[in-house]
Amino acid sequence: MDVVSHLAWPLRYSRNGYAAVQQDTVAELSVNVAVICSFPLDFRDEAPEFGIPDPDFQQRPLDLTSLYAAVDAYEPRARVNVHELPFDPVDPTAARVRLEVAMPGGEDEPMSTEV
Repeated sequence: MDVVSHLAWPLRYSRNGYAAVQQDTVAELSVNVAVICSFPLDFRDEAPEFGIPDPDFQQRPLDLTSLYAAVDAYEPRARVNVHELPFDPVDPTAARVRLEVAMPGGEDEPMSTEV
């Protein structure tokens, strides 16, 4: 496998430069899915259709069809499972989800992140 690196998300810098992830790994797909989920629709002038509908003020249970559609459109290599997490006792109005990202046919283990 060729060594091709991409910037990690969130961007971070260390003594050796910016953090990076290897291309064609679950780590790269997880970064790409995180970026897709970080942008609300219409946020980027050059690509207003990029991202997901603004999740603020959504009622539970969350409608996750737009999230799945955005990941399918912008990162078709990723297979995503989304699990809505229980209420947060500190902020019961906040909805939390866990995204599990996998690469079909990939040798890496699935990765998960909470948003």
